[in-house]
Amino acid sequence: NSLVNTVRGELGRDNSNSRYGGGTSNWCGYFASWALKNTTMSNGKTLYSYLTANMTKTQKYAVYHASGLWPAFKGEKKKKGTAFYKGKAYGGNYTHKTGDIIWYQWTDGECRSNYGRWNGSTMCSDHVEIVTGVTGNSITSVGGNSGTPGLVRERTISLSSEVIIAFGTFY
Repeated sequence: NSLVNTVRGELGRDNSNSRYGGGTSNWCGYFASWALKNTTMSNGKTLYSYLTANMTKTQKYAVYHASGLWPAFKGEKKKKGTAFYKGKAYGGNYTHKTGDIIWYQWTDGECRSNYGRWNGSTMCSDHVEIVTGVTGNSITSVGGNSGTPGLVRERTISLSSEVIIAFGTFY
């Protein structure tokens, strides 16, 4: 709930003062990392430090890109207790939870243009957000650089949508 409260507290903000790091127009990864760095666990550590503990320096730098958090959830560097799940449109059957990380690949986005429809393993997503609610067959998430102009916004989307490619969970 702390992570959800952190991201919801930012709704409507922009990145004009580089609040979420970097002056880039693609700041969704910066926002997700900012939220993890600003959410403290009961042991006093941040979620960011917990999730990135096993990652290399290069991988930690990459977390500011939409796909950059994947190593924390998938592969040999993943943190114990974390998991990576495919979206429903890609054969996944994971029961989604509030606080999960969610990755999107837009049908007209850069990833799909360069690599085609997600194949279940290529590390390329166009957008990353934090799940704030699950109701029936819909999921609500908050992310930075959403919409036009790019703001911190909340979206609700069908869980079966092909733009939802994966989830990361850490509890």
